[in-house]
Amino acid sequence: MKKLLIAALFITFVFGSTVVNADTSTTQEIKAGWKAIGAGGSHSLAVKQDGTVWAWGQNTFGQLGNGEYGDKAKDQFMPIQVKGIENVVAVAGGSRHSLAVKKDGTVWAWGGNVYGEIGDGTNSTMDDTTYKILINNDRPLPVQVKNLDHIIAVTAGWYVSYALKDDGTVWVWGIVSMDIDGKQVYNSTVPLQITSLTDIVSVAVGWNQFMALKKDGTVWTWGSNSNGQLGDGLVTISEIKDHVMNVIEYHDTRTPAQIKDFNNVKAIAAGASFAVAVKNDGTVWAWGSNGKGQLGDGTKVDKHVPTLLKTISNVETVAADTGGPIFLKKDGTVWTTGDNSGGQLGNGSYKDQDVPAQVQGLSKVNQIASGIGFHVMAIAENNSLWTWGMNSNGQIGDGEKWYRTIPVWVKSYDSEVVQTEEKPKPAEITVDIIHVKLDGKLLDFDQPPVLIKGKTMVPLRKIFESLGAEIQWDAATSTVTATKGQTVVKLTVGNDTAYVNGQGIKLEAAPTIVNEKTVVPARFIGESFGAKVTWEEATKTVLLQTK
Repeated sequence: MKKLLIAALFITFVFGSTVVNADTSTTQEIKAGWKAIGAGGSHSLAVKQDGTVWAWGQNTFGQLGNGEYGDKAKDQFMPIQVKGIENVVAVAGGSRHSLAVKKDGTVWAWGGNVYGEIGDGTNSTMDDTTYKILINNDRPLPVQVKNLDHIIAVTAGWYVSYALKDDGTVWVWGIVSMDIDGKQVYNSTVPLQITSLTDIVSVAVGWNQFMALKKDGTVWTWGSNSNGQLGDGLVTISEIKDHVMNVIEYHDTRTPAQIKDFNNVKAIAAGASFAVAVKNDGTVWAWGSNGKGQLGDGTKVDKHVPTLLKTISNVETVAADTGGPIFLKKDGTVWTTGDNSGGQLGNGSYKDQDVPAQVQGLSKVNQIASGIGFHVMAIAENNSLWTWGMNSNGQIGDGEKWYRTIPVWVKSYDSEVVQTEEKPKPAEITVDIIHVKLDGKLLDFDQPPVLIKGKTMVPLRKIFESLGAEIQWDAATSTVTATKGQTVVKLTVGNDTAYVNGQGIKLEAAPTIVNEKTVVPARFIGESFGAKVTWEEATKTVLLQTK
């Protein structure tokens, strides 16, 4: 990976998935794609196949791990590498901090640290009135969390971190807000074991509510119960009188308690005052807040105990963001319901849903992630990464600043290509490394080339402008007209007939849309404007020669 990043310093040839550096004649396998993901409040984390960690989005508190934080830190709209950490197998994002588990079972953290959520024995201090940082112990680079080993999973929330050991014990630091060994613990700057939890296989963190799944399939909850999200049939009732919050009935808990008569569970998730569980038979059960339809039962009525959703079945696992749950079905499709203020339902709009609906254009998914924000991440079987939802700080990672109401592809390498048989649906994608050179100069595309029916397709604006053509786009007919000298080329999205100076020519692959970019056949475009087009198989390069 390091050799790929410093390719400008060496002559680099790409043979399939192997990089050969001419300076040393050594080889290094390039494993394109991603293997683990984690979504924070306004940032995202992903682990490449080589075990390096990459981050993008908000960086005010150093949560991207590149050494920057504070007023000088810039939000990042595309993945950048987290410094000083490798051999990572899992990541998680909190509101302002990030966590990673290394292959050796140690945990590393970086970002905001006001409540000790980094876990290195320190915390930043803040003026309670002005919120100005008085002593800054935020960590813009990864540091090792103290006293932890044999960790297999981590999760994070609002200023809190959790870790799960391979022996089934659970450890917490940051804002703890629970009773441990009979003592009230508000916060801790180092991990503490929750001794009342044993044989745990999964932990979920919501908005001040927490869940644990035991090996025996039972579910345990603790924390806030304002909407019945603990699933025990009780609700904390409060009222505001004279601008003062008065608690009428208090049913929050500070110690984990088992949800009665609820078992055979294999997956859990917690969001903003709601919770979801998937049973071994693929059924979904939900409870808690339902004002936006996030429980997916077709109503907007809160549920105080786990309630079967008849609107979805055959679910493999579940995640949750602030607005609602994300379901991964056994067939690899992704489904969502609830609040859609960030476009995170992936339905192509900002319209809420009160029953689960399939995320558009996404299938063959084997991993999903979300968190306390309004964006979602997914990895497909081919290790490609897809994101959608709110993009206020660049957390989508496609280089744009717009919200995404349908999934967009996040590259693991600049030169990756999406290869498909026909239309470029995520279900058919395989990752490869491909280049396009014009007169020996490598072209840089905002949307990588795609292979459709074996033909290389490239973003129309870049290829036309690189060839010196002027272009006009007719949005009403989805037609592009390119003019260079006496040559006029017209192509229409979805139409396999193109026109050169008015003469119709049959295309082997019609122009199409990929990640909101129009792509056109490279060979046809090049030859239409007098370029010689060849394919170099060894380096996976399309060569356009005009001189």
